Amino acid sequence: MTDFDSNLPDPNASVPQAESTELENALAQEVSRLVGQLDVCNARILEKDQQLQEKEQQYTRLYADFENYRRRTQREKDDLQINIKADVLKEVLTVMDNFERAKSQIQIETEREEAINDSYQAVYRQFLMTLEKLGVTPIEAQGKPFDPVFHEAVMQTASDEHTEETVLAEFQRGYVIGDKVLRHAVVKVATPTSSLTDQPSSEDAAGA
Repeated sequence: MTDFDSNLPDPNASVPQAESTELENALAQEVSRLVGQLDVCNARILEKDQQLQEKEQQYTRLYADFENYRRRTQREKDDLQINIKADVLKEVLTVMDNFERAKSQIQIETEREEAINDSYQAVYRQFLMTLEKLGVTPIEAQGKPFDPVFHEAVMQTASDEHTEETVLAEFQRGYVIGDKVLRHAVVKVATPTSSLTDQPSSEDAAGA
């Protein structure tokens, strides 16, 4: 055995009891400290998770509020545009009424009158196409069941040939733009034969 080997501690030698207890205490304290730090870290992680959940909920609410606001403002914008367009188109419909009244009174007797009528009809068709491009469509009335959403009855006529409240005549054409009624169709509706012929509607009677 060399002098170097003789200086090494004997692995089989036992550690004194005092040193063993001191080492165990030191290890126990270190483990306790590490466990305490781990508990602190877990508590912080839990706190951060809760904060993250709160932020996510706040974001979700803010996003939902923003989407509702965006849809509401877009709807209000669309309604405003339709209302502005409707106000203008109501004036245009007055011109349309004059066109249609003139159309019903045209009597063609000469080639010149026929040429004038052809020009008139071309302008009238262009008028209709322009309204259609703007989203304006006529309301169906003649022969249809009376619908107060689209029709305004100003006269009632007893009839055995038609069911009650069938539209018999249209005095003024109605129009819609999209889902909005631009102008109600002014009509005459059928009533049972026991009713008076050509009597004003209840609204007209009340106004009188």
